[in-house]
Amino acid sequence: AFETLISRSFTSAGVVAWNLSDKERVGDVVRMRGTLVNTTYGEEVPVEWLYPSNWNEKVVVWLDSSGRRAVIEQGDTAPSRMPSEISALLAGGTAVVAADLFHARELAVVGSETARQRTVKNPREFAGYTFGYNDPAIARSAQDVLTILAFLRNTEVPGHPRPSHVAVAGFGEAAPIVLAARTVAGPSIDSMAVDTGGFRFEALADWRHPLFLPG
Repeated sequence: AFETLISRSFTSAGVVAWNLSDKERVGDVVRMRGTLVNTTYGEEVPVEWLYPSNWNEKVVVWLDSSGRRAVIEQGDTAPSRMPSEISALLAGGTAVVAADLFHARELAVVGSETARQRTVKNPREFAGYTFGYNDPAIARSAQDVLTILAFLRNTEVPGHPRPSHVAVAGFGEAAPIVLAARTVAGPSIDSMAVDTGGFRFEALADWRHPLFLPG
């Protein structure tokens, strides 16, 4: 059922390439900023990598409402300025990747009362006119997560082995997205941690809420 709602699964996640836009070393950590390009679907996901010199072949995909800003504080990549959880992962040799998922890119003010999904032009306010033909924002964001997983699991990167363990962590409004992606991700995720903050789909009263999932 969720594969129908998300309109994609890991097996159909597509072919993904990496476009690097910026790279710098800060201490024992290499920061790489760029875009994952899903050539199958013509989609792009902006990502931020933090890659420790003592990489243990493990990766954590760190997702929360702030997108790529989640892995740094005040735009500073120095280890002393990173959130303590990220610093601890890097110190242990685990690479971290954060991303600006679709709903964070699409909605001007994610999480505020004014953040609402776009609709098709129709004088009647009816969810079916929009979501009968278009994927909701949460599905598009879950597809972005699948794109990240497809890159980690399937894309050959010269000089870099594929990770032996992929974990996904979701916080804030990204937590339900991670849960949705997990249902269609199959064995591509080895472990997962989420903090939904008590969120429940059934509690949504507005079909234009950024996390609304019809069905």
